[in-house]
Parts: sequence; structure tokens; C-alpha cells
Amino acid sequence: LLVPLTDAGQFRAFLATPSVQKTFPPSQVFEQYALVKPGVDLPQYTGVNIDLSLVSKRDVVLVTQPAALDLKKLIPMPSGQTLPFSLAPIMRVLEDIKANQQRAECGLAMVGEDLSAETITTPVPGSPLQKSLTAVRPSTLPLDLAAYLPENLAYCGASEPALEGMPGMGSLIPMVFGIAASFLDGEHQRGLLMRMNALTKQCSQGRAIGLTVPASALTPGQSTLVAVYHIDNTNEATANVMNFVNEFIRGRDSLFGGALTNVIKVFHKPAYEKIAGVPVDLLKIVIPMPGQPKAGAAQAITIEAHIGYFADKMVFTAGEGSREQMVGIISRIQTGKPGFTSGKRFAALRTGLPMDVRGFETLDLPDLCRAGINLVPIAREDKITGLRMLGIFPAPTGVISTYQTVSDGRLLGEVRVPAGQLDFVSSMIKALLARRNATKTP
Repeated sequence: LLVPLTDAGQFRAFLATPSVQKTFPPSQVFEQYALVKPGVDLPQYTGVNIDLSLVSKRDVVLVTQPAALDLKKLIPMPSGQTLPFSLAPIMRVLEDIKANQQRAECGLAMVGEDLSAETITTPVPGSPLQKSLTAVRPSTLPLDLAAYLPENLAYCGASEPALEGMPGMGSLIPMVFGIAASFLDGEHQRGLLMRMNALTKQCSQGRAIGLTVPASALTPGQSTLVAVYHIDNTNEATANVMNFVNEFIRGRDSLFGGALTNVIKVFHKPAYEKIAGVPVDLLKIVIPMPGQPKAGAAQAITIEAHIGYFADKMVFTAGEGSREQMVGIISRIQTGKPGFTSGKRFAALRTGLPMDVRGFETLDLPDLCRAGINLVPIAREDKITGLRMLGIFPAPTGVISTYQTVSDGRLLGEVRVPAGQLDFVSSMIKALLARRNATKTP
């Protein structure tokens, strides 16, 4: 911990006090800073670079330098041994970040009663990330895609094509699948990851993703995942989806000698129907509930998804209201009538977005909790109980929002958390602690 000092001599005198020497962490004092390392023997530094030039002008700035990361020390391996396959996807993401990100700054400040975190990423000179940032041109793609989503969203995120070297869904999803694929044999590992990478690349050309929330705060309803992706080729898109599903099924059948074949059931029907002339796939995953489900609860977890294809777009919906949402999105695409971007929530968000925004996200924590309760496969009365408990907390004004833009060869952004959202989290934590203390036995 670097502590800025206004009087180094006074701080040295403070450390020399016998009572302080017994309790205060080991420290080294320099002219303008003290270096403190609580609870650990302090390495003997010959000096500290206090002339770090920051881009952020915030009072509190957290700085990391990914390019200086020593991956061998981060994940040490004995000589002659190779990295476990389960760790390889994580290492690839870290190597990508190290090769592309010179420095990342996070400047913290209170803007009124809201918490604001300013993010600034400086690329490694000559890296793919720097070249991508140089080639960025303003576009309306994120807003155009978000307009096709419905208005009642607990979460919405939209962006232009992914930037190489910046971790996001395009890198995290393959990482998770890479870890899962470590249980498969070599042939099925390679096959699943190859199909996953092709599908991820297809879905990284610009996208808008959302999670719907029912209008009623106290009555269980449908929460559906909705997404619109920009694609370059419809035939490739349909083939990538089919190949991935087929490879997933083959991997499932090979795992544990086929023990999961009747546990995780997958049904995929390409071009199952046409909705307003648009070909739509049907995908269904059924997983039986373990044990004896409670009366009124689902006997199995059933995930129904629909995938629709336009010349330059792929639409994906999943959940109880999957087909209904697919119909709505197709209608908005064909008529040009906006959904999410015409609502009150986006209107409040839009005032804080730069004109050249390349990506944004917004979410409301109470709505997200409500959506989660609706998604859990429990009895209806249990859902009603959960929604009523959630209703005792005051509804916050304002939503959590983030955005990204490019300026002077750097990726800039901000995360804004309104005071009402912070109060909601605080109230939830206090309620959970109070409940825990109330149920403790002597």
C-alpha cells in the first residue's frame, strides 16, 4: 500500500514510538510516500517510482499493468510438465490481455450521491488492440441492435464488434467451455472447442443482449433471455449453430461412458417453422430434477430456445416466453418500430452516453432479482414468497450503467452506480445478516 505523505519526518517519528512499533505494519518511508505491507515481511526496495503519469484525473486511481504480468510466476509449473488442460483456456485469456493491454486505470469518485468508476485502457504499442482502436469508426450499430429488443428489460448490453485483447463474453464463454471440455477425450475436446470458437467469432460482430422482467412485481411471470447478433453470412450462421449443437451432443454421449445421454437431453430442429417468413430453429434442453421435487415444482429443468435468421442478423431467445419474444423481435426488425430504445429507462440512460459510444450496459438490481426468482424451477407459491420479500425494499431511482468509447488511441468508459442501487444492496445485506443472526442457535 502506497500512502502519500505531507511530512515524512513526522511519519518517521510516529513509527519510532514504541507502542506503534509493536502494532503498526512494517513500513518504509520515502520523501513523499510510505510503503506499507500489513502482516507480511516487507521486501527491501531501493526506491519507489512516484512519477507514474496517470491519464485519469480522479482523486483515487487503481492502476494495473497487464503487460508486466509474469504468467510463469502466476501459475508456476514444475520443469518438464505442461499446463493442465483445464487451465489452458484461462492462460490463453491472460496471455491475450498481457500482449494487448499496457496499462488499465480505474478512477473512483462520488458524483453527487452516485458512485462513478472511470476506466481507461492503454494498449501495447503495435498490438492488435492498438490497431483495432485505430481502425474504430463511429457507428450506430449498438443502438440499432438494442432497438429490436423489448422495453421491459432488467438488463441490456449492446456493443460494436469485439476488440482483440479486451476480455468480454467473446473470451469468457470459450474459457468456460474450455474448462468443461477438459473432461472429454482429446478428439471431442478439439471438436467442441473448434465449433465453440466458430460460433463465438460469429457472435462477436456486434450484438445486443437482454433479460426480460414481468410487469408485475408481486406475481410470477416469464423472464426470457433475448439477443440480436450482427452476422455476415446466413448460411455460415446456420451451419455454425448446427455444428456446435451436434458436437455438444457427441461430447455428452462420450462422457462417463454415455452416462449423461439420458440425463441431459438435447433436441435441435433446424428450420422448425417460419415466423413472418423468417426461418426459425427450435432448440430444447431437458434435465430431470434430482430426487423428489416438491409438489407444484417443475419435474425437470426445460430450456426452450428459438433461433431466427435474417440476411445480416441472428436472433436468439431462450426461456418460458421464448417464442413470444421471437415473434416480437422479428416484428420490430421488419417494421422498424423500436422497442427498448423507445422506453423511459433508455431515455434516462441516453443523456449520459457519448455520441460516439461503442458499447453500453444497463441493469436494475431489484428487477434482476425478480427475473432470477422467475427463472428458478421452484413451486409457484415459493416464487410468490420470494417476490413479496423482495418487495419490502424501497425501489431505487436510477439504474446501474456503463459505456465504452475510444479517444486518443485509448478505450475509455465509465460505470455509474446510483445511490438508490447502493442503498438496495446495503438493505439486502442487512436483512440477510439479521435473518442469519435470528436463526442462530446457542
